[in-house]
Amino acid sequence: MRLTRSFREVLHEALQDPVEAEAYLELAVELYEEDGNTEAFLASLRSVAEAQGGLVRLAARTRGNFDQILPLLNHPQSHTHIIH
Repeated sequence: MRLTRSFREVLHEALQDPVEAEAYLELAVELYEEDGNTEAFLASLRSVAEAQGGLVRLAARTRGNFDQILPLLNHPQSHTHIIH
């Protein structure tokens, strides 16, 4: 019997709540504005997307330009120039 959960599991559960997800993204934007850490910002977006149903659901909800978003969320280190 496992008595602990990983940070990722706890975060995923919390981000399923839209209010928590919104607060998390607001903080991610604030931190990005302070430090410009694109990888951390995109990791935050990825975490919320995964918790809210995954990238496939995000694709359905965005109804366009997902071909541009998917590479960013899958491999942010190779696309940092798009954000700057």
